[in-house]
Order: sequence, then C-alpha cells, then structure tokens
Amino acid sequence: MDATRTLTLLVAWITLTLQPSSAWTLEPQPGQIYSSGTTLTITSLGVSLNIPEGWRAALSPDGEALHMEPLSGGAMLLVFADTMNQAKALETMQGPVPLDSGLQLHLEGQVTQARSGELSASYRIPYQSHLSALGHAQTDHNGTSIALFLIAPVTDLAALKPSLQAAANSVTFNKRHTSPTTSKTVTQETSKDLWADYLKGKHIVRFFSGSGYTEEQHIWLCSDGGYYRSFNGGGWGGGASGAAQSHYTGKWRATGAGEHGQLHLHNQSGAVSTYQLRWDFAKSHLYVDGKRWLHDENKACQ
Repeated sequence: MDATRTLTLLVAWITLTLQPSSAWTLEPQPGQIYSSGTTLTITSLGVSLNIPEGWRAALSPDGEALHMEPLSGGAMLLVFADTMNQAKALETMQGPVPLDSGLQLHLEGQVTQARSGELSASYRIPYQSHLSALGHAQTDHNGTSIALFLIAPVTDLAALKPSLQAAANSVTFNKRHTSPTTSKTVTQETSKDLWADYLKGKHIVRFFSGSGYTEEQHIWLCSDGGYYRSFNGGGWGGGASGAAQSHYTGKWRATGAGEHGQLHLHNQSGAVSTYQLRWDFAKSHLYVDGKRWLHDENKACQ
C-alpha cells in the first residue's frame, strides 16, 4: 500500500446474528464474521486490534481490508494494514482515499500528528453531504502501518468517535511471522467435490454498498431440499427499511463438481432461477454469477 496504489476498501453491510462476544485471538478469515471482544491478528505484519464493544467485523472478499459495523448498523469502520513508513502513511492520509463505486474521502483541514507519531484527520465525501469520516493511522519502527477510517452520517459521527478511538487504542505491533512457502499444488477433486454436498445446509450471503445504496442477499439451502431467500435493498442508515424487501421459498438443487457448478432455485410459482457457481481452490472463495459470496451459520434450517 502506497500513495500510488488504489486502496480498494470493502463497503458492505453486515446484518447477521452473531454468537455472544468472547475474548478470541484470531487471524481473520474470508467468509467469517467476528463479534466484539475478538482480537484479530495479521501475523504476516505483526499487528493486532480488538473489535470494539457493540461492533462486528468481517474480512473483505479480496482480503485487503477489515470492515466493521455497529450492531445497530448505519456506520462503518474500515481497517487496513500494510508495510509503509511514516512518510508514506502521512501521504496516504492526505488523500484522496478511494472507496468503491467512485466514492472518495477528501481531507478537511490538515492531518495532525501526535508526539507518538499517530496521525488523525477529518474527511468529507463529495456528493454525499450527509456523510462524514474520521481517519487514524499509526506506524511502528519496523515500517508496518495500520489505518482506520470511520464513515457515518454527520449527525452520528461524534457519538461513534469513541469506538474509533477504542479500536485505535487497542492496536499492538508484534513480531512478524512469515508463512513458509510450499510447492504443493491445490488439487481439484472433480469426482468428489459435488456442489450438492457442499451447499447442503449452507447459508450464503452477499453484501454490496455504493453511492449511498446498500444491498444484501441471503440464501438458506436446507438439507431437505427446500430453500429460503431474502433480498434487501436500501439507503445509508436505513438498511432495507422503506426501500425493497423480497422473500422467496421453494426447492433447490445443485449440479456439477469441482471448480464449476450450477445452483437451481425453483420457487413456489414454478419459476426457476439458475446461477453459475465457481470455487476458487487457492483462496477458498465462493463465487455466484461472478460475485464473491460469504457463508455464515445457518439458523433457519438444517
């Protein structure tokens, strides 16, 4: 991450039911959602931080950023870390900091630097006058930097600032651990990895947000062949309320094995929707019609 590299940050809404918070220390994994009280560690960079009380977090699909949101929704805290010296961190904080869908954070005033070297700044978001942002960054003596950006409605920013400070205060820098390289090639067991077996009993979900619009899709694939599907769309701070809400039920089946397959949803009216499936064996990522989907605990059915 440097001043010339576009920072692709996940802008997504996470509205899932979580397990009670616990004092876990974990390496964040794609597709997993973490509750408050969890310490997340990037061992390759030797940096850790805690999820603030009342917040939850998930790793972005590309693995480049950590996204947090309060349980009540309506705001987000984006966190990313990389090798970067103090000068580069300052240059990056001065922005503009690109988000998805063409949104950017534009600096308001100056970046301030504390005696400890920590950086802080305020930002505006062009064409989104109801939103504002705060940024915080710190760098250790080994050249590892971590940056946090809190984005929220202008009216809520001050109330949420303590959560940004709590996350920033929890940051610790430790010894880096480099994962050993391996020449092992990931194999694709086309005869065993049946999509029907993999999806049975799963809850898969996709989140999207950009230009003031948020969307979430859930599909619960029951072991008995039934499914539940939910689609929610809405605006900042409101989620699905008042915008669009759809719920479907019916039967599902999956065909194919290995890297590619198809998901067929037969709804109660008789209509069939077919989706192209792909599994990235190297990253353990699920793609539906070319979009990255996550998976979560299925509490609707088995």
